[in-house]
Amino acid sequence: MPLLIYNRTSFVCSSKIFEALFSRARKIVKLQEEEISLAILSRGDMRRINRVYRACDEPTDVLSFDYGEILLCPAYIKEKYRLSSSREIAEKMRELFIHGLVHIAGFRHGTKKQERAMQKVEEKIFNPNFND
Repeated sequence: MPLLIYNRTSFVCSSKIFEALFSRARKIVKLQEEEISLAILSRGDMRRINRVYRACDEPTDVLSFDYGEILLCPAYIKEKYRLSSSREIAEKMRELFIHGLVHIAGFRHGTKKQERAMQKVEEKIFNPNFND
């Protein structure tokens, strides 16, 4: 079950880490998708997509689509979370990638109860030593 990564920015990140997280998520949340694509986009690209799909004329950190696509914007992530190093940005991108995967698996965070359940699953995927 492949993870396809498209990086349309100059930000360098490890595909192996995303692949490992995808593999863990498949086991933990029983993802049914045969293929997931991850696109790493510029602020402009993310803004255009956010405008088209969410009627919001600004970039965002992460978007996920139920058909199996996750979009991340490292430039906006750096700004939104006030991060200074590439390592911090890459770490936050991994967290947001997991968040997108969990959404694709059907989890939502419309209520506090749903949010707590989603956060618990995200932590379980992100941290191999996490215990329920």
